[in-house]
Amino acid sequence: MRVSVPALFLGYLVAEGLLLFWFWSAFGTVAVVSLLVAGFLFGLLVMRIAGMSAFGALTDAQQRAAAFGVTAPDGSEQVVHGTGPSRADVEEAAHNVGTSSLLFVAGLLIMMPGILSDVVGLVLLLPVTRDRLARRMGRSMQQRSTITVVTADEAGFTARQYGGGAPAPSQNPERPVIRGEILPPKQDGDQ
Repeated sequence: MRVSVPALFLGYLVAEGLLLFWFWSAFGTVAVVSLLVAGFLFGLLVMRIAGMSAFGALTDAQQRAAAFGVTAPDGSEQVVHGTGPSRADVEEAAHNVGTSSLLFVAGLLIMMPGILSDVVGLVLLLPVTRDRLARRMGRSMQQRSTITVVTADEAGFTARQYGGGAPAPSQNPERPVIRGEILPPKQDGDQ
């Protein structure tokens, strides 16, 4: 038996309504309003923390990339280190972004009015739950997608593919890495 999305959403709305009605009849109007306002404010706080966490993960990844190559003031690329990020670095960055995304979803669920969404959001706030879901999502994405990391060294540019969707080198020989130099755009007075 297959359940449709609209029926599932309608069931969720009915369950939230019944839980709020039960909570209102047991504790009163002030408690329901206080719960909804506190949930909204706490959800905003969690979403803000998730945003800062995602920004920190992206900044960390950018700083790691900057350690491999530096752009000079004239726009030319100068190689500092000849090796790029390892597979563990790529997996760690993906895990950090996944964890931040789940933290954001937890804040959004807590911010929504309703008791059931608050409970699911609070369960997502638990580090164990978030970590397991992030790892499962990361494995699923690695099986379906390919990440290509291009690094520069003294010999030129090298591309490495990560993920389950990465074709074997012998299966895809028509995707060569073009070695070259990136030049800044010409100015009006240049020849």
